Amino acid sequence: MSKVRKLKYIELSALKGLIREKKSSYVKLSEVLGIATNTFCHKINGYQLFDCLEVDILADQLDIEADKINYYFFPHMLSGATIQEYVAKTSVV
Repeated sequence: MSKVRKLKYIELSALKGLIREKKSSYVKLSEVLGIATNTFCHKINGYQLFDCLEVDILADQLDIEADKINYYFFPHMLSGATIQEYVAKTSVV
């Protein structure tokens, strides 16, 4: 029986797209972060959280400008919603 995972955050779709655009991969980025690829997948899909250092490293690796950090890592802030409101609005029921 599969363990049901609960979302802690939102899926970072824009970040996923940027990784593809930059021709990088979850494997490469997880190695740079020093975490398992599975853990990276959990984080980008919202089941675990990226910490501040991981966000900083990913921004460097993917050439994300400082003014785009919110777009890729905190999209709820751009909508004016709280994280709970954003997750509720974007979750599939």
